[in-house]
Amino acid sequence: MSQHIIDMKEKLNFVQPSYRKGKLKSAFAGNLKGIKPYDNGALCSPEIEYKVAKSAFDKYLRTLAIQKSTHTVSNISTSDKKILEKPLIHSRQLKVERNSNRHRIIHFLSGKTAEVSPDMIEFIDAFRHVTKPISLLKDYHISNILQIIQKLQRNYILIPATRDEELEYLNQNISVSLKERYETENFICLCSPKNRKPAKKLAQMSQNLYSTKLKEKFKPLRQKMIVYVADKRDELTQFWFNSFCPPWISCFVALRRVLVIDHNQIRYENWESLRFKAGMAHEIVHMLLSNHNICLPLWLEEGVCEYFSRPDPNRKLLNLIKKKELLTYKELETKAIHTLLDIDNSITDDNICYHQAHSFVRYLCSAIGEPAFIGWIDSIGINSETSEKFYEMFGKKLDEMEQAWFSQLISLID
Repeated sequence: MSQHIIDMKEKLNFVQPSYRKGKLKSAFAGNLKGIKPYDNGALCSPEIEYKVAKSAFDKYLRTLAIQKSTHTVSNISTSDKKILEKPLIHSRQLKVERNSNRHRIIHFLSGKTAEVSPDMIEFIDAFRHVTKPISLLKDYHISNILQIIQKLQRNYILIPATRDEELEYLNQNISVSLKERYETENFICLCSPKNRKPAKKLAQMSQNLYSTKLKEKFKPLRQKMIVYVADKRDELTQFWFNSFCPPWISCFVALRRVLVIDHNQIRYENWESLRFKAGMAHEIVHMLLSNHNICLPLWLEEGVCEYFSRPDPNRKLLNLIKKKELLTYKELETKAIHTLLDIDNSITDDNICYHQAHSFVRYLCSAIGEPAFIGWIDSIGINSETSEKFYEMFGKKLDEMEQAWFSQLISLID
């Protein structure tokens, strides 16, 4: 593995911890009377004072950043500007390993690693969606931005918006040349000639599931989702994260964007069964989250996939907790390394982790509203801490929401 150290010289518009809500409120309370009139002619609470203080502080930072940005852009050569105007996005194949002061980013497909600072993680996360580097100069003052962008590209952390790295990987490492390619509006299906007919039917069914049940819930796709039909068990298991793939698993999402499915699953499965359609919808949601560079803890991602594909799980969950341990979401985050099977290796229908994650997600959607819930998960990238983001957006602690969910769940016991 190659390793590089990436640093950012200076960053603006970054509110340091000392200016966060609690300390701002304390620092400015009682000192802003009369600055902004309300109905009673004065600020009447520390909460309102905090909002005014933060608004003024943010405006100051934006003004300072614009001044720096104008100066920085004017000093960039025409040739460098052309490079910085090319749209980039951060790879979906990234994993962040966090330490106290410095972190490592690993690119799955290449094995390349980069040691980065926390500020650099935030900078990279600014490329969750297609972004021109030059547009970020209004928020960041980086004297060597061109060198940093080029180094991030060499490590495949940032890639051109037009690049399809998952298809490139399949073409270079898997025998895709032996596969036929069939496309719908939002799917690419790769299959051998002998599986052409059921594979086309699978692609059409996947398209229908996405169009009728999921499309309106999420933002438009950036790239098509990929379905890879494996002719042999060995071909399927080569996509699994280790050498042993449980025998009952016949389809899963690999490379965060490729639905790998056993050809026997599409040849002999009852396509009209609710179970089959629910399983396909579950896997499609995995690919949707990846398509938008949404980076969730395992429990939350599986809970989201279950929520959008299956009915209320509480009846089954109440039966499972009689014989299996119910863990907190923090325990699930700690114990699940690759999949929730690390904790409970039962099939999905009997897996308490899947059911409790689904139940908790369903409770959150009911409590804050589904659109707000989707807005929350859509805001979670490689730089986001799930519970902090939840509190930032809703003013509620995720731990307390979990306790409320559990109390409601227990109340359903006869």
